[in-house]
Amino acid sequence: AARWVLDTIVRGVAALPKPAVPSYVAVDVRVATHVGRSVELSLTGRNLLDDVHAEFGDPLTRSEFGRSLFFEVVARL
Repeated sequence: AARWVLDTIVRGVAALPKPAVPSYVAVDVRVATHVGRSVELSLTGRNLLDDVHAEFGDPLTRSEFGRSLFFEVVARL
């Protein structure tokens, strides 16, 4: 029988004054299962609440972080 694992992270970050960066709440979710004894498959979604958000830096030059989705295969030998 397949064993499933669900990991969820919710984080709230306060606004920064200088340079001004708005506050935000972010949610990451990971679902994983084992295939046999040595292979794990997982799907992870990050920053699922907003299209993008800034984490630091000057408003004119800062990078913004968007949603992302990752599929991972881990084989332990």
